[in-house]
Amino acid sequence: MTVAEAIQLGLASTTLPAALLFIWRFSRDLWYRTWFGRSLMAIAIAVLLYTLSTILFRAFGPGYWGRDVLIIVTAGLTSFALWTRTVVLIKAQNAEKRSRALTEHRH
Repeated sequence: MTVAEAIQLGLASTTLPAALLFIWRFSRDLWYRTWFGRSLMAIAIAVLLYTLSTILFRAFGPGYWGRDVLIIVTAGLTSFALWTRTVVLIKAQNAEKRSRALTEHRH
């Protein structure tokens, strides 16, 4: 194992419990009621799956069962999370602009 591979495995090993803890704690809230909450949960699950795929790759090599599905699901969740966050950001920025325009108009 190279130094880079050892570092990657070490980082994955510390990220996995953090991702599990975050998902467990966040799942106790009503995260699914907002697009931002759904996005946050999706990215947390994507990080968990990416980390898991790193550990499985280091343990079993590139041919482990389910690798292709894991990669596709991880990429899909990441894409979903980033697109929803982008939409939420644009809506928030537009709302702020409207609010500022109304405030300036009143004065």
